[in-house]
Amino acid sequence: MIAIGLVGSAWLAYAATGPSGNAYPIQAAKVKAKGELAAPACTVAVKPKCSKFSASVKRSATGANAGVNKGSFSLKDANTKTTYKFKVITDMQCTNQAFAQLTGTGTASGAANVGNTYGSIAQITETSATTGSLVIAIVQTPSNAIKFTYSGPLNKAKFNLDCP
Repeated sequence: MIAIGLVGSAWLAYAATGPSGNAYPIQAAKVKAKGELAAPACTVAVKPKCSKFSASVKRSATGANAGVNKGSFSLKDANTKTTYKFKVITDMQCTNQAFAQLTGTGTASGAANVGNTYGSIAQITETSATTGSLVIAIVQTPSNAIKFTYSGPLNKAKFNLDCP
């Protein structure tokens, strides 16, 4: 009992003298990407329409919102005419000015989707300012029913991954 008390009081003394802010510095990052998905994410028609992806998310390293992910990403499914919007960005990883992973929760358009919540992980790879790829999965929560998946190039694309 005495040993537990001594260890506990030592832990409290150390905790009171530890860092008051973040133990690791916050990395600023900005992810901007948009483009059209390739087949089979396009309609079958004389003039096919393709699904579209866009993302604009940033994280500041300083200030009142330091470490907070702000922005959104969305996907417009050309085949179902559903737009998925993810405005709550729960995680953003961005490395080497070439790769970003966004995790978010959001909603979808259409009467069938009213009241439903969706989750998504989008991985963006930039090979140049106008070429790159996207891997994305969208699931309905809490059932985890897969609503959309894609892995392939982004056509007519624009990228700007500004990260360490």
